[in-house]
Amino acid sequence: MAAAVKKNRKIFVLDTNVLLHDYKSIHNFEEHDISVPITVLEELDRFKKGKDIINCNSREFIRSLDNLTGDNIFNGGVSIGPDKGKVSVYLERGFHDKLKPNFSSDKADHKILNAAFHVALEYSFQNVFL
Repeated sequence: MAAAVKKNRKIFVLDTNVLLHDYKSIHNFEEHDISVPITVLEELDRFKKGKDIINCNSREFIRSLDNLTGDNIFNGGVSIGPDKGKVSVYLERGFHDKLKPNFSSDKADHKILNAAFHVALEYSFQNVFL
């Protein structure tokens, strides 16, 4: 994602459950950008095996993300399509000092919240949504 966010552009940090229940959901955010924490991809990877709908959705999202992004997913993200925002993967960072007292590195949800916090620090809390 670019360092400057257009005035009306928002950044949505997606949780694993969003993608497990609708693997096509990244196409529903119109001109807004999407950040997928690496922890979400790790969780989706664990859901790939099985025959339930969430297993299928996990496989389909990973497949569609690979087709869409190629090698550019970590390089500022890629456009989701015409008049759409970008999708990018947010690499893990250490817990922010404000979060350390209450967060644990062995909980995926805490890592995702930490990623959202870091994205909000970078782009403005008013433009970032989990």
